[in-house]
Amino acid sequence: MTLKIYTRREQENILRQYSVQATYRMAALLHRKRDLLHVMMIERAMGLGYDQYGSAMFNQSFEELERETLEELADGLNRQSIYSAKEKGDL
Repeated sequence: MTLKIYTRREQENILRQYSVQATYRMAALLHRKRDLLHVMMIERAMGLGYDQYGSAMFNQSFEELERETLEELADGLNRQSIYSAKEKGDL
């Protein structure tokens, strides 16, 4: 199987084209999978997260917590944009 290599410009165009749709898709995913998300949160926080970070996150400022949350959500939005593009047949 040959994988297509997408240029930086192609990737940016896809992400820009589907970012709004991906926002709604992500909100629906959060709602639909909220019970699983709660389980995953505890597993991740008490597993690798605890081993790597200990209680550092509990000592972060409001601004740091918000910034890191936005960074994680941006990664999810990226993935949901790709999902939307694939669903539409653009990838």
